Amino acid sequence: MLMIGFHHKVKMSADLKKEVEKKKQRLEELRRRKVDKDRVVAAKESLKKPAEEVPGTQRKAREELDDFVNDLIGPPTARGGKVPVAKAEVKPDEPIAAPVVVGKRKAVKLVIDHQTPVTIKPKELTVYDKLIQTDLPYEPPGRTDGEEDEDEDAYLEQTSVVAEVKRTAEEALKSHEDAQPQEEDVPNKHVLTDEERDSILQSDSFQGFLDRASRTVERALAEPSWLFIEELFPEGEELNRGPSVGTAVTQRLVLSNDRWTRGRVVTHIDWSEAHKELLLASYTRSEESSSDADGLVLLWNTQLQKSLPEYVLETQSSVLSASFAKFHPSYIVGGTYSGQVVLWDIRSNKRTPVQRSPLSGATHTHPVFCLRVVGTQNAHNLVTLSTDGRLCSWSVDMLSQPQETLELQNKSARPVAATCMDFADNEVSRLVVGSEECDAYLTQRHGSKSGVSLTYPGHRGPITGISLNKAHGQPDFSHLFLTSSFDWTVKLWSLKLQNEQQLAAKTSSPLCSFSMYTDYVNCVQWCPKHPAVFASGNGSGKMAIWNLNHDFEEPVVTEQLDSNINTLNFTASGQFIATGDDAGKISIFELGEGLYQPHPDEWTRLQTRLLAIPELSTFDNTIGSLTDAAS
Repeated sequence: MLMIGFHHKVKMSADLKKEVEKKKQRLEELRRRKVDKDRVVAAKESLKKPAEEVPGTQRKAREELDDFVNDLIGPPTARGGKVPVAKAEVKPDEPIAAPVVVGKRKAVKLVIDHQTPVTIKPKELTVYDKLIQTDLPYEPPGRTDGEEDEDEDAYLEQTSVVAEVKRTAEEALKSHEDAQPQEEDVPNKHVLTDEERDSILQSDSFQGFLDRASRTVERALAEPSWLFIEELFPEGEELNRGPSVGTAVTQRLVLSNDRWTRGRVVTHIDWSEAHKELLLASYTRSEESSSDADGLVLLWNTQLQKSLPEYVLETQSSVLSASFAKFHPSYIVGGTYSGQVVLWDIRSNKRTPVQRSPLSGATHTHPVFCLRVVGTQNAHNLVTLSTDGRLCSWSVDMLSQPQETLELQNKSARPVAATCMDFADNEVSRLVVGSEECDAYLTQRHGSKSGVSLTYPGHRGPITGISLNKAHGQPDFSHLFLTSSFDWTVKLWSLKLQNEQQLAAKTSSPLCSFSMYTDYVNCVQWCPKHPAVFASGNGSGKMAIWNLNHDFEEPVVTEQLDSNINTLNFTASGQFIATGDDAGKISIFELGEGLYQPHPDEWTRLQTRLLAIPELSTFDNTIGSLTDAAS
C-alpha cells in the first residue's frame, strides 16, 4: 500500500510539473505581447506631438534615418510632402526611438524611452488541490482590447497560484533534504547505554505507543487478503465458510491464554454493541498464581483469531459480573466479590480501574452478581444488585455514591440474596430477579409499589440464570422468561397472572419445566431474534439449544465441551453464541440460519404450541386478556 501511494504521488508531481511549465510558457508569451502592444501605442502617441529642432550633434543620425526611410517608401515628393513611418520590428527589452516626421522637413528631436520593468508580487492563496487551477481563459471572437486586457489580468492572477504551489513544494523538498542527517554531519553519534535503552523501553509513552501501533498492525493483518486489490467474487456472492444452514452448530473459535486464564473461572461474557468483534469476559482469582491480581477482565477481538487478549484489565477482587457501558463504548463496568463497583476506560494506558465505589454502608458490601446499564443516550443509569438485596442506581460518570438505593425483601422480610437479574427491552423500572432462596421475583425500581411485587416459587435449588424473551413480533411474548437452577431444570414463566388466585396470593407457577438435564444448569438465555429458541449450559459441559416450535422434551442441538459451562451469551444478531467454562476458556459457536433466522409464522406457531400443552390449560382462557402483574 505504501508503494502504491508513493507511485501515485510521483505521478501527480510529474503531471503538475508539466502543467506548470506549459502555463509558464503561455504566461511569458502573453507578457511579451503586452510589452509589444505598449510600445506600439507609445510610438503612435509620439507621432501626434510637434517635432522639435534636432540638435546639431544629432543631424548626421537624422540624415541617415531619412535616407533609410526614402529608400524604403520613396522620396517625399512622391508622397505629397509627408513621409510615412515604417513599421519596424520591436524587440523585447530594447529602447524604442521616437519616429521622425518629415512632412515639411522640420527638425525632429529623437528621444530614447527607457522601459522600467515592474515586478508585482502574486496574491497569496491557500491551495489544497491542484484541481482549483484553471485552463487558459476562453477567447471569444470579436472581443475588444479592454476585454482582452481583463482576461490577461485574470490569467496572470490564476497562474500566480501555480507559481506559489511550485515555490512551496520546492521549499518543502529542500527543507526535507536539509533535515536528513548526513554521515559527515554526525560524526560523533550518541550511543544509548543499556540503562538509557531500558528506561525508554519501560516508559509509559513508549509502552502506550507500542500498544496502539501493534494493535493497529494486527487489525490490518486480519483484514481480508483482497482488501486492496480487485474484488475476486461477483457482487452478492459470499465466501463459503462451512456449514451454517439449517440447525447446524459449528465451533469457530476458542479463546484462552495460559498467562492470563490458567486457573481462573469465567464468570460473565458480554458482546460490544459499538464494535461487533469485541467480546469481554470476567474471571475469578487464579488458583495457580498468587502474584497476579485477583480480579481480571479480558477483551478479546474475535476478528483477529489469536490467543492474546487485546486489553487486560485488573482489580483487587474477583470480578463476578462485567459489561460494556451501553452508551460509552470505551467504558467497562464490573461488579466484584468484595462489593465494589469498578469502571475501566480502555483509552487509558492503565490496567486498573479509573473509578471505584467506596466500601461503606451506603453502597454494596456483599458480592455483586447483577449489573446492567439501562435507559437512553441522554438518560441512563448503571443498576447493580448484590446478595444482600440492595439495589443501587449509579451515574456512570460518578461512582462515589449511588443516586438511588432500594432494599429488596421477600415475604419473610428477609433480604433477597440476588444471583441474577434481567430487564426487558426499553424497560428501566421493571426487572426480574433470581435468588439463592430458589424463588424469582418481579421488582419495581420506582413508584409507590417499588420493591418486590410478585413471587415465582417453583425451583428446589438456587436460581443461576434468568432471561426475558426479547424477540419482537406478534403476538407479543415479551412477558415470557426462563430460569435455570441447581435443581437440574429450566423453567418457563410468564409475568402475567393466569387466574384470580395467583393475583390474590401474588405468586405464579411455571408454565413449563425442562428436566432432561443430568447436572446443575448454570445459565440460560433466549435467542434475541427467534421467539422459540433458547440455549442453556450445565455442569457437565453440555450446551443445549432448544426450539419450542419443534419439541418441548428434547433440545434440537447439543454440544459437549470439556469443562463446566458457567455462562453463555448470544450476539445481537443471534448468529453466534459464546460460552465460558471453569477452565478459563471461551468457545464461540456459529448457529445455522434455521436456529436464529425466524420465519414470519414462528410467533403464531409458538402460541399454538403453548396452548396445546395440557399443563397450560389455564393459559388457554387467559391469553390476550391476562392481567399485567406490573399494574
